[in-house]
Amino acid sequence: QKYRTYPFFDNKPHLRHKVIQVRNGGNDLLCRIKDASLQYMIISSGFYLDCQDYQSVHSFINGHYQGMLNLREPSNKHYALANYGIDTDAVDQMELNTGVHVNAGTSDAFWEWYDLSVNAYDEKVYEEIEKIVDVDEFINYMAVQIFLGGDDWPQNNCKGFKGHDGRFHIVLFDIDQALRYDKGSFDRLSSNCPLVAIFFNMLGNSDFRKQFIDTYCIVGGSIFEPQRCEEIINRIADEMRPALALEGLSPDDTVERMKNAKKHIPESGDIAIHSGITKEKKTIDAESTFPLNN
Repeated sequence: QKYRTYPFFDNKPHLRHKVIQVRNGGNDLLCRIKDASLQYMIISSGFYLDCQDYQSVHSFINGHYQGMLNLREPSNKHYALANYGIDTDAVDQMELNTGVHVNAGTSDAFWEWYDLSVNAYDEKVYEEIEKIVDVDEFINYMAVQIFLGGDDWPQNNCKGFKGHDGRFHIVLFDIDQALRYDKGSFDRLSSNCPLVAIFFNMLGNSDFRKQFIDTYCIVGGSIFEPQRCEEIINRIADEMRPALALEGLSPDDTVERMKNAKKHIPESGDIAIHSGITKEKKTIDAESTFPLNN
């Protein structure tokens, strides 16, 4: 058998596991709850986005206790097998940072999307893009990443794959550097990343732009509604607290920083982003145009 079907994750009990990941929390090494709790907020809301589910686990090596870590879905080519049933020999999977690094298959579908996006304002071209990209999920992905304000994206931690439907999908992962509004995270939206260049180009389509604005409002007003988020953060922190105490650690530092992140959100109600193409501030609104395809 090529995979296991044990239900490790409550939100995704029917996955096909060829690989499972045990994660120490990444940049949240001492608390190990940030990435897991943020992704749980999205998954548990029913929001349409490819995320990594989690399960806290006690870990042992050769019988020696190592502490409580996060059991996670992989973000590599095996994610497509686990969630979509696509054999790893048939998947196109790549990393999309400042360049494109192919881990499996080819990047042809991505570069086709990249080329078409230059003329995304044209409705016929936009229809062609919809055939090769899950545009709804792409909008959701960009809305979440921009709202979360991480300083380790998009020049890092960005992966995608071609799905069972023949369309391109993006996977959300490794967001433990999110909520860094005090670190100029929005300035990182730059054309140096091909995925962001595509995003700017596609904003030239009025339907895409309007849907993105609506989605961004849903993300901020519902998915990451403060009371709901606080309940999830507290629950996951309380789950980790006894095991962390055995190591002389506590989740409280991460908990407080997550809850207080909103203090650093810009007061303006506009979604302001800095374009690395024009070097000038752009504000997304329903009537604006974006000459960003050069």
